[in-house]
Amino acid sequence: MSRGWLVRRFPVLGIRDFRLLLGDRLIAPASVGFSIVGVSFAVLKATNSATDLSYVLAAQIAPSLVFALIGGVAADRFPPQRVIVAANLLMALGEGTFGVLVLTTRPPLWVMLGLEAITGTGVALFYPASQALLPRLVPRDLLQEASAISRLAMNTGQEHLGGPAAWGAITAADAFGLIAGGLASLRFTPRRPMLFVVLTGGAVAISPLSLAMVLPLAAVCVASFGLGVFVEMMMVVWTVTMARNIPPDKLARVSSYDVLGSVMAMPAGALIAGPLGTAIGISPAQYAAAAVIIVASALALIPRDIRTIRSSDAAAPVAPAIEETPARLEATPLRTP
Repeated sequence: MSRGWLVRRFPVLGIRDFRLLLGDRLIAPASVGFSIVGVSFAVLKATNSATDLSYVLAAQIAPSLVFALIGGVAADRFPPQRVIVAANLLMALGEGTFGVLVLTTRPPLWVMLGLEAITGTGVALFYPASQALLPRLVPRDLLQEASAISRLAMNTGQEHLGGPAAWGAITAADAFGLIAGGLASLRFTPRRPMLFVVLTGGAVAISPLSLAMVLPLAAVCVASFGLGVFVEMMMVVWTVTMARNIPPDKLARVSSYDVLGSVMAMPAGALIAGPLGTAIGISPAQYAAAAVIIVASALALIPRDIRTIRSSDAAAPVAPAIEETPARLEATPLRTP
């Protein structure tokens, strides 16, 4: 498959700066993907405590409550690529040090908490800056293609089997689903994007339900794959909707609010999950998680605009930079520190 064919098939790949962002979106999420599985099993091996695992996961998520907003403001005021570089360095520092310590020593809990907080800070800074940079690099009519391909790279960076065989199979099925969803998103545009986003969000309850019902591994993998397809399509639709309706100089801040709203309750959930599962059992805790997801999605359907806004609705004006041609952008490389 030649590069020329790819560029003709997907014109956005002809933009040099987009290819650079694509490379970063492939590499950076790999550390986060490994941390979700690798860190979890490392903590369980070191402490043999689900409660301690809850604390460590909460330490990674908690920085988003503060640094997502700071990262959004920083990416709107400074070149977003510099914020991305800083975020990558923080993730490398946190996960790299964690890995070295786990392989060579038996780190105490407080050290693992601190290192995951550093990683979480990098993740919180990365997302809004990455969101803000994308529409500055590609023309408006290539936004959906660019978003689908860039998220495809992010999900490819997460195709890992980093744990016991069953968990590895489930996470691999989910990763393949995300990749398939990214490919489908190259052509799929729902008529009512926000309704699609909310309904897909409610479907996430399938994940804890399949675990709570103790379904056969093959069934759980099928559910994870299907859910991965729709979740990835949802994320592309959400990303493109924001990019088309929010001025570029405010997109990073709005993306940071999005991150904050998405993760606000996650530290509390991570802190509760371990002790709750120990107290009432894993299956009842999973049923409770599914119920919370369904209720939250139902509440999101209350605003009328969520149910009625269409893909064809007029979008807000965009900055001239987005209207630049690929050739113009090709000639203007990113400036990084």
